[in-house]
Amino acid sequence: MEQKICFTKTILIFYLLLTPFIMIASIQNLINVICGTGSVVGVGAFALFGFILLPVLIISSYRGNLCRIQVDRITIGKTVYPFADYHFDIQEYYLPAKDRPIFSPFKKKYKKIVITKKDNQVLVYESDLDVFKKDLETLERALPKIKLSDITH
Repeated sequence: MEQKICFTKTILIFYLLLTPFIMIASIQNLINVICGTGSVVGVGAFALFGFILLPVLIISSYRGNLCRIQVDRITIGKTVYPFADYHFDIQEYYLPAKDRPIFSPFKKKYKKIVITKKDNQVLVYESDLDVFKKDLETLERALPKIKLSDITH
């Protein structure tokens, strides 16, 4: 059984809410530049082609942060991390008010996933988990539990 979780779900929802307004404004701006009528807000990639670039960026962000959890491995983006070779840990950390993201300014504790190689404890992947509580619980249940034999002294 395969489960899918996007590590940047809350950020993607935030940008999906902004996308229609940016797309409409950029199409209108592009039409004004082509026709030479009306006021031009700006001349730049997003001002003229935001209706193409923003959806492409959202889709690529989704695909790059999609986590597929299978019985014997986790795939993040296109990289495969087998449970036999890697140790997975979800760590909690505190962020001061000035460093908190725009979408969750009142949340003090954040979580991140850390993946290390079992044989030499080298950090291979670290990412903030901008997911809902339900997705976080699903991820925690799916990750293998650490055994004392896995810890090297």
